[in-house]
Order: sequence, then structure tokens, then C-alpha cells
Amino acid sequence: MTRLLIPIALMVAALLLPLPREWSVGWRGELLNRFHVSLFAAFGMFISIRKAWMTLGIVIAAAAMTEVVQPWFGRTASLTDLGWGMLGAVAAMLWQQKRLAFRLVALAIALAPPAIWWAQVTMAQNEAKTRFPVLMDGQASLLWVLSPGAERSENGLILRGNSSARVEVPNPDWNAFQALELEATLDSASPLDLGIRLDIGAGLPNRVQAGVTFQPGSNRVRVPWPENARLFPVKQLVLFLGSTGAEARLRLNEARLLPVTKN
Repeated sequence: MTRLLIPIALMVAALLLPLPREWSVGWRGELLNRFHVSLFAAFGMFISIRKAWMTLGIVIAAAAMTEVVQPWFGRTASLTDLGWGMLGAVAAMLWQQKRLAFRLVALAIALAPPAIWWAQVTMAQNEAKTRFPVLMDGQASLLWVLSPGAERSENGLILRGNSSARVEVPNPDWNAFQALELEATLDSASPLDLGIRLDIGAGLPNRVQAGVTFQPGSNRVRVPWPENARLFPVKQLVLFLGSTGAEARLRLNEARLLPVTKN
């Protein structure tokens, strides 16, 4: 009985404890989703039931029950997460075959989804460091976190009313940069205001606010930072729209920092 209670307790703690909001969205949220494979695979491997089909059924039932009760604990239920959990159940079932080939396949299934995603995130972070102070040039990387109403496109990002996009920055020291340059196309019959915010990582003041008005059609705008603004350590850049007309959309193609010019 104790052998079963230990994995259940660990799984409950991992899946039901509330998480900070930034860990539930974006690339971190996707990483946690994929860890459902590893977690449920480990659960099925640990309970060690002789009949493989019983292991499969128990782990799938546990995955389904988890998605049912997660909303009660401030977590989000998801069919995608259930799918990852079911894949973990398959890995656990293969592990119970106790043959080396089956166990190697089981380990690959259990570890590959989060490992592959982590490798993609690492590559995106390294590329962001290389390209800095260019924050976006054409297609937005997976490091950009989008709210409902925003979406990726082949040439960047699309924002609609009451939507936002944010990205953690690879270099926290922005004191050498005087402005943000944006290239975008506004599909609207009237001008549209875009809010810009820098979240500062420590101390006060912890935010820098700015904004810009886009005209219908193509725009290339320069947004200077407020005078005497604190630009270190910058944690993330946030771009957001307020309420707009139903048809209005802003297509962001480029975002880059402009260095301070010497007199």
C-alpha cells in the first residue's frame, strides 16, 4: 500500500499545486504540458503491476481524473495534457514487459517530448542572444508569449483588441538604447494606440510605460523611452492593445532597439 501511496502523493503535488501565472502559458506552459508524459510514465513504472493492460488502464484513469480535478486547484484542464498523459501510460505499459528493447522504447517515449521542446527553447534563446538588439525580425520565435486574440503569422505577430504579446529579453541592460523601433501594418479605418511596457526585474520603480499611435497602412515608428527611465535590469517587453473595432488588427513585423546616439 505504501508503495502505491508514495507515487500518488508525488503526482498530486506536481499536478495540483497552483503555479505562478508565467508558468502556465508560453513555452514554459508547453514544457509543463509535455512533462505529463514523463510524470505519468514514472507513476505507471513505479506502481509495478504485473499485468501490463492493468497498468495502462490505471494510468489513463489517473490522467483523466487529474484533468477533471485540476480546475478546482487553480490549474487548467486540457485535452492536450490528457493526450500526453495517455502517452505516458503507453510508456509505462511497455516498461512492464521487462525486456530491454521494450524498456528502451518506454524511456524514449517518456523523455523525448519534454527533451525535444527544451532543446528547441534553448536554440531559440541562443538565437535571441545572437540577434539582440533585434527582438523580432519577421517570424516571431517561440519565446514570444501571446494572449487570447493574438496570433503568430508568417511575418511576425497579429494583435487584435484586448490582446498582448510579451517576450523575455536576452540582455537585461538597456541603458545603451534610447528607443524601440517597430514596423507594422494596421488594418483599420482609424488610428490605433499600442501600449508598451518594460517589466524591471528588481527594486522600484519596476515598470517603464510608453506608447505609440499607428496610422492605417504601413508604419515604421520610433518610441523613445521616458526621460530618466530605469532600464536595468529589464525582465520582459510587453506590447498590448486596448479595445478596438471588431475588424481592426495590427500586424507587427519587426521590433528592435535603437542605440543611444553620440553627440
